[in-house]
Amino acid sequence: MWQFANLCQWIYIFGRAAKIDESIDVEDIENECLKHNSAFLANLALSFLKLVSSHRGLTHEILDDQLRKLYLTRAPASTLLGDEENPHTFCSLDIFAKIKVLQQLTQWAMLYPEKLRDKMEEQKDTEQTTWRIEPYGWDRQDRTYYVLDDNRENWVRDDA
Repeated sequence: MWQFANLCQWIYIFGRAAKIDESIDVEDIENECLKHNSAFLANLALSFLKLVSSHRGLTHEILDDQLRKLYLTRAPASTLLGDEENPHTFCSLDIFAKIKVLQQLTQWAMLYPEKLRDKMEEQKDTEQTTWRIEPYGWDRQDRTYYVLDDNRENWVRDDA
């Protein structure tokens, strides 16, 4: 699932700015995905929501309500988190939906790069080029390959 690869790469590059433990790696995230009610994934959702939302004082108690409001505002056609009459909690989602929600939050965070940039240690433009990911190759089917860490790679079809 490409959203998982994208999420892991975002955490690797920008996790510190979102106050995510730097020692977390892809295998740790995979293991958390196997748990039924992972507190780690809920903490990720809260961390990402804090980057995206203007609401101050976000806590786990209001996470589901604020996520739903955000989705209703930014992606009204999405039914991942339900609606006012039939709400779904983040913890009740299947793992694929949780990954989609987390990945979408990272993408919404990138809509406000100055907010994220202010939280990063790399303040100069020349330092910020070090976190950009470049493709390392292409195959004959026009898929672009990226290295995500020491033992993972991902490919993206250019026509997608």
